[in-house]
Amino acid sequence: MRKRSLLFIILFSISALIIGCNNNQPLIKNISDSHIAVIYTDATKEDSELVFIDDKKQILGSHQMKQMYIKRIERGENNELLLPVAFGDSIITIQADGKISERETPIMPLDIFVHKGVEISSYNTDYSTGTLEKKQEDQVKKTTLSGLLEAVAMDDDYVYAVGNAISDKYNALYILEKDTLKVHKEIGLGPQYGIGKEIQILDGKLLLTSPQTKSLTIVTKGTREMKQVKLPYKEPDDLLIDQDSIYVTYMLGNHITKIDRKTLQVKGSFSTGDQAVLRADMDSQNIYVLSQAQNDPQPRQDIVGRIGIYNKQTGNKVGMIELPNKRNMGVQDLIITNPSNP
Repeated sequence: MRKRSLLFIILFSISALIIGCNNNQPLIKNISDSHIAVIYTDATKEDSELVFIDDKKQILGSHQMKQMYIKRIERGENNELLLPVAFGDSIITIQADGKISERETPIMPLDIFVHKGVEISSYNTDYSTGTLEKKQEDQVKKTTLSGLLEAVAMDDDYVYAVGNAISDKYNALYILEKDTLKVHKEIGLGPQYGIGKEIQILDGKLLLTSPQTKSLTIVTKGTREMKQVKLPYKEPDDLLIDQDSIYVTYMLGNHITKIDRKTLQVKGSFSTGDQAVLRADMDSQNIYVLSQAQNDPQPRQDIVGRIGIYNKQTGNKVGMIELPNKRNMGVQDLIITNPSNP
């Protein structure tokens, strides 16, 4: 074994503390002590920070990571937070008790979805193909598909992915056998469907959004029948779903549309005012809208973004959190860490 000098060991120890992936150094005692997590990140250098905010709108704590461009926060099955490092080769996991770990992955992870202990991840393999990886305990399977696989989902039988073509004539919705990752069905998404941004599985249907359209695409899982729900605004982006409704945000738009979950009929929309919606999440009562200060009509130098809080039933603004600047980073995503509480 190669001997390490005392200086190297000291520097390595300091670096490990900065990276913050030491499982013996919990960030907070319990993630549920917070209410919101926001990711700050830099796309030009290895600098990211996850900030936790409590239900009184105060910063509870934060965790600095030496990683470049984390643009997404996903939720695991046990309330853990999953952070794919988009300009790197790892996924960071923050457990419910605040302990942090990091695992190496293929380069440039895009999306991650966990269902009954099975994890499906997508990676930006090159300009025209993407890698889909399934991990179950120590077993790993991979397959390559055409297109950029930004959106993935999974149920008991199948894995779903949208391949966003760059040079091909159309994009595709891939339905793959869960056990083998063999393509069970490939559904071409013509120009009217645009580029897939998100997949949600709901009541025997797949819901897809595309910023190139003015509609929500519905695919019935059994028959593979496709239809579109017309929306009042263009460029639909994120989907938020509760027991009664589906809420649709629009790419840097300032409206949120409410759809009846059972009938798939548009019930109305409400305005987020001067907030251009970047990402959104919700708890039992409110929708939390993340916006970047650079998109404000009158940007301020002392903040990097805002979280607007809107009542789900009325659409009225009930609160606002201003996010302070941190080094040269921007905010990219938020998640409600304790969604059962208002």
